[in-house]
Amino acid sequence: MAHVFADQSLWGWRVQQVGAGVTLPYRALDATRLEGSLRPLLDDRARARARAVGAAMADDRPAELITETIESGHAPLADLREIVSGDP
Repeated sequence: MAHVFADQSLWGWRVQQVGAGVTLPYRALDATRLEGSLRPLLDDRARARARAVGAAMADDRPAELITETIESGHAPLADLREIVSGDP
């Protein structure tokens, strides 16, 4: 992920932390860095990790939790921490 602004660097970092991708600032992007960042993602372990993360996200329910939080007027802190951290 080549992040430009806002929360992109946070989510790029998170993707990198779970082993499903890499992140770097857009300003630092050039052909050499892009190739170096993408090459590790071509191995079978990286593909398997990306698939596992995608499957976990497909089964997640963050939209429901956010809606419940907004409608209830309070934040279920444990649930929000789980969404942000990815740790149950």
